Formats: sequence, C-alpha cells, structure tokens
Amino acid sequence: MAKAAHLLLLLAMTFNLFSYSSEPDSFESLSAASYPYPYYDMDRSRTIDPLLAFCPETLAELEKHSKIIVQGQLTDDAQQRSAGLSKRSIPHFQYTVSSLKISKVWKGSFRTEDTLKLCEPYYIKETQGAEQLVITSNYMPSEIGKEYLFFLNDMQLGDETVYAPTIYENGRYPLTLEQAGHQEIIRSPGVEALSNQELNLADRDASVYRSIYKEVLQKYYGR
Repeated sequence: MAKAAHLLLLLAMTFNLFSYSSEPDSFESLSAASYPYPYYDMDRSRTIDPLLAFCPETLAELEKHSKIIVQGQLTDDAQQRSAGLSKRSIPHFQYTVSSLKISKVWKGSFRTEDTLKLCEPYYIKETQGAEQLVITSNYMPSEIGKEYLFFLNDMQLGDETVYAPTIYENGRYPLTLEQAGHQEIIRSPGVEALSNQELNLADRDASVYRSIYKEVLQKYYGR
C-alpha cells in the first residue's frame, strides 16, 4: 500500500497537466538581495490543477510521504527541463532544475555540503514577445541565497534523477526573510503575519500551508 501511494504521488508530480535540533545562531547565507526576484512582476499562468494522491494537512503526513528532508540554499544555475511527454501527444510541461547545496540533513542518505538537483514546478515561456511565468498549484520560484527546509522525493527527468518538493509548495519552507539587507530568522508566532509573497507563494489560500509551517518551525527549530 505504501509503495502504491508513493507511486501515485510521483505520477501526480510528473503528469500535472492532467487535471531535532537546536536553532542555529545564524545562517551562512548568500545575500538574497544580490539576486533579483522578478517573478511577482511577471505575467503569470497556471497549469491545470493536478490530480493528487493526497494533500498533507499535518506535518506528520508530510514527513510520512517524504523520502528526504534537508535544509539548504539554491545556487544560481537554473535550467529548464522538459518532462518529456511528447510520446503521448501531450503538450510538454517544463520544470526548472537548480543545484541545492545542503547545509543540514534531517532524513535521507545525503550529507551536509552535498549538492542535489532540485526540480521546481515552474518554467518561463515567451508569449507574444513577452515572458510569462507558468506555475503549478501555489508554488512560486525559490529565491537564490535564501535558506529553506525541503521535504523531497526523487523522480526521473529524462536520464537524470532529480528531487521534487512533496506536493509542490507543501514541501518547501523558507527559514529566513530579507529585512533591511540581512536575513531575519522566521519564528512560528510570526507566520500568520507573513504575506504569501514573503513565503514565495502565489495568490491562493495558504491557511493549511501556514498551519504545517508552524509545526515545522516548532519541531525542527524550536521556535
């Protein structure tokens, strides 16, 4: 049963066109302000909402369906990759793959300082001479230089193994917020006051996400 549920989860991710430790004092972070984040200013569209095997409502459910839990930052090497669905006469959906440098491992066989290929469910296309951001669910692109906690599962993208956040935005939680030129640590009491934009989310309701987010901060970081 568990194998079947995991298979359904990966299929939902791939074919989405169908429908504990003490808190660190500081993060060794790239300056997020050094990298522009243009995505909220771009014209935006969504893929058709995917048919999901499940959608987590608690941290326990999220952990159960995630093979890997790591903390880290993206590097500036994003590439768009096709899902390769042309044999089924389905329009190609593309993902964006970047290197994630791991700063802490909570679950899985990776080690600190390892790098994995993070597969994010968005891409940029050109429409009538203008760039358009295509997203899935409520997931907006991650920021370079920002520290995140990721809940991940492996998937094949062509001949390469990549790692995708578990059920889109539910598998990614920012740990810092850019404030006056430095990275401010996010704490659970302040989560409700943060806007979707500050959480790298689009414009849909994020009440369940925020509920899990508070659990994440309390369990993994004691804050």
